[in-house]
Amino acid sequence: TWPWADPELWEVGQPHLYTLELSAKGPGLDTGFTQRFGFREVWIEGRTVYLNNKIFRIRPTSSLPEGAYSPNNGNVTVFRKSLQNILEAGFNCVELWPSDFTVPGTYHFRELISGLADEVGLPLMGETQHAASMLSSWEGMKWLDPAARQEWERQQREEWKLYRNNPSIVIWASSGNLTVHADDQSPRHIGRGLNDPIWEAEGTKNAG
Repeated sequence: TWPWADPELWEVGQPHLYTLELSAKGPGLDTGFTQRFGFREVWIEGRTVYLNNKIFRIRPTSSLPEGAYSPNNGNVTVFRKSLQNILEAGFNCVELWPSDFTVPGTYHFRELISGLADEVGLPLMGETQHAASMLSSWEGMKWLDPAARQEWERQQREEWKLYRNNPSIVIWASSGNLTVHADDQSPRHIGRGLNDPIWEAEGTKNAG
């Protein structure tokens, strides 16, 4: 880590972004790496979510036109305008619906969408590996199979690495509605354990 005095924070509708450029040179080595990022802090106290030390009252939607049945996939102009329209309509968070991208033939544009959301200033519920493959399968409850669970958690960590530097992702999710508990919406019951690898890797509990 490096000290950074008084950074401009990434906020909703105010997407302050920075670019880190690293280079390494030596005998037989001449390479570089560029990473865009933003400073922002998200945490939860009880049932209250905070973004940059202010209460973040989430007004979510999952109306972004992307997925297997959307004709707009890969269209940068459409994605950017859709994110801007969602923000202008009064929503302040978009859920990226979880999918199992290990299934052959499955495609997605989540890295593109996350990058555009960084630029627009629209928070996202980022997805990790879809829990449906573990909790509702024709092959039975894979969650109870230690080997299957270990492989699923490995895939979850690999997917998280793709988006971990996107400031727009403020919450991680592995299911849209698969683990809703019968009695209420208590976080003590919903999806417990599904995102433990993300909690451990990122040091956050903004996952469900």
